[in-house]
Amino acid sequence: MLNNNFRIPKFSIGIDMELIERFEKISLESHSNLLRRIFTQNELDYCFSKIDPAQSLCGRFCAKEAIIKAFSSLDQTVISFTDIEILHVDKKGPKAIIIGKQFSTDFLDRVEIKISISHTAQAAVSNALVVYWCDM
Repeated sequence: MLNNNFRIPKFSIGIDMELIERFEKISLESHSNLLRRIFTQNELDYCFSKIDPAQSLCGRFCAKEAIIKAFSSLDQTVISFTDIEILHVDKKGPKAIIIGKQFSTDFLDRVEIKISISHTAQAAVSNALVVYWCDM
C-alpha cells in the first residue's frame, strides 16, 4: 500500500444474507454459465471440493454482494462479481481481492477489504468493510 500519511480513509460497509437452498438447485453442468458469471474458476474449484458446495457457493456469493454494496456507497467505481475473488486462507478466514483488469494500480493501492462469512444449515451471511484512502 502507498504511504497513507497524506490520505484520509473513507469507510463503507455492506451486508448480505441468502438462503442456501437457492444454491442447492444449481449444478455445475446445467448452470455453468450462471456460475461463471458470479465465481472465478478458483472459487468454483474450492467450493466443489467441499462435501456441500452449496454452503460455500452461498457464502462466497454473500461476500461478493456485501463488497459490491460497500463499494456502491463509496461512489468510487462500479465493481462486479467477477472483479472479486474470495480466497480461502487456512486458519485466517476468507480474504477478498480485486482481480478486475480495468482497475488501476493507484486504485488498488487505495483499497482495503475485510470480510466475514458465516452460515447455518439454512442460510449464509457475510459482511464487508471497504476502506478507500482518499487524497487530502
